Amino acid sequence: MCAFLLPLALWRPAFDERFKAVERFASTLLVFSAVSGSVMLGQYAWFGWKARSLNAELPLHHTVIGPAARTGRPRVIWILFDELSYEQVYESRFPGLQLPSFDALAAQSTVFTHTIPAGIFTGDVLPSLMTGEPVDATRASSDGKVAVYTQPR
Repeated sequence: MCAFLLPLALWRPAFDERFKAVERFASTLLVFSAVSGSVMLGQYAWFGWKARSLNAELPLHHTVIGPAARTGRPRVIWILFDELSYEQVYESRFPGLQLPSFDALAAQSTVFTHTIPAGIFTGDVLPSLMTGEPVDATRASSDGKVAVYTQPR
């Protein structure tokens, strides 16, 4: 309020030329801000449109039609411990802690003890485990697709 009232109270005709220069500069700045704001609003609308169905519920079960279903081969299920470490659950469990489901799983599982991790970040390690190739980076697009980047050897 003071920035508006102070120039009105102290106005002199000699300030007219300087005021016109400031007015031209401010109007140029406001035009660029309006154009940038319009572009940003357009981008928000575009991203909102692309992300409209990201949280759609997926069906829980799919019928498997393929060689694995017809041959009757056993399935491989990977359980990866990210925040819940193998050591906390199996090797040095808190005394008295009962985990019957994990114990039943351990009784019928294979543990690979001499593995070398593909990295320290889960987002890069999981695609490396799935593809067998070292992954340097992953990027997700707004439609839920994941791109995997590897270094050529």
